[in-house]
Amino acid sequence: MTGTSRAEILRAIRNEYLHDEGYYVEHVAQLGYTSVDIRNLTDYVPFHLKNVTDIQVVTALTLCVGLVHLLMGLLRIEFLTSYLSDQLISGFSTGASVHVIIVQLDKIFQHFFDVMSKIAETNIVTFTLSVGAFIFLFIGKDCINPYVRKRLPVPLPFELILVIVATTLSYLFDFERKHQMNVVGIVPVGFPTAELPRLQLIPYVYKDAFEIAFVIVAVHLSMCKVFSRRHNYDTDNNQELYAIALTGVISSCFLTYPVSSALGRSMLIEESGGKTQVCLVFSNSFAITAF
Repeated sequence: MTGTSRAEILRAIRNEYLHDEGYYVEHVAQLGYTSVDIRNLTDYVPFHLKNVTDIQVVTALTLCVGLVHLLMGLLRIEFLTSYLSDQLISGFSTGASVHVIIVQLDKIFQHFFDVMSKIAETNIVTFTLSVGAFIFLFIGKDCINPYVRKRLPVPLPFELILVIVATTLSYLFDFERKHQMNVVGIVPVGFPTAELPRLQLIPYVYKDAFEIAFVIVAVHLSMCKVFSRRHNYDTDNNQELYAIALTGVISSCFLTYPVSSALGRSMLIEESGGKTQVCLVFSNSFAITAF
């Protein structure tokens, strides 16, 4: 969900809240209540969307997206995949790669539109580490791993090695305090308590849910076609719709964003030797054990 859509949803909710609260105060004033009574009564305004938080909007959106995917599965909308040609998928993958590069540049310079005019304000340590990370991944994945693949069944996980090394250096040299670098900080452990999304928010998020649902379907089924072509197996597109639908509906109870295929993570798993969903059993088991 983009920041714009989130802001529009919250603005619509607040406008309705103010409208209902104003109507309620005007109504009780006509009944002869004093100003003190009215102030006390506004604490009990019978409005069902009072104190809405951002995460509640997100969980309602996730639920609504899952329901849209379920509806698409029931209506067998998978016929749309016939329009996803190889050229379209290749262009989509290239665009995603360009997007990843632009996002990384934004993180390095902390600016997007005026990078050149703000070079003097670049954090030298952040820039040096970022360039070093690019070089490390390039040498590891494009120069070393081709030789490793000939001798080992699984390539070396240079991405994981980079994360471990960078985290260790950040801890030892205190990058956050000494060099004013942005770090992840303390990662909370455990899983959030399950709670039902606020169903009253669905009328405010269903429009965005339809848009996001179609984008998710395009991304997910495109990735399915890419990997099925690489590894010579068939996929049931309608089954994929049911899978992401149930995943979205269930995960909405655990404070999550709408579910989709992660382009970078899927490519990383595929490059690490993963070919089926069994690899996710091990990665998820590791995540559960760690947190």
